[in-house]
Amino acid sequence: MFVDLSTIQIFYESLFGKTLHKSINNAFSERWGNVFGCTVLGLGFISPFLKTISKKGGYSVFLMPPRLGVCH
Repeated sequence: MFVDLSTIQIFYESLFGKTLHKSINNAFSERWGNVFGCTVLGLGFISPFLKTISKKGGYSVFLMPPRLGVCH
């Protein structure tokens, strides 16, 4: 089964999606610590999580499969 970008965005706007997003961001922060000056590559729908890295002084690049759609 393939899910498109609009379905994923709707999920992350729900209460459960927001809770999951916060939990994942906390896990990233605990495990990665200081990312200042680092470059992180994300694959799939990872842009909301990589924004946290950018705010901490790291660089982020993410790649999504073409059929997922476009996210700015």
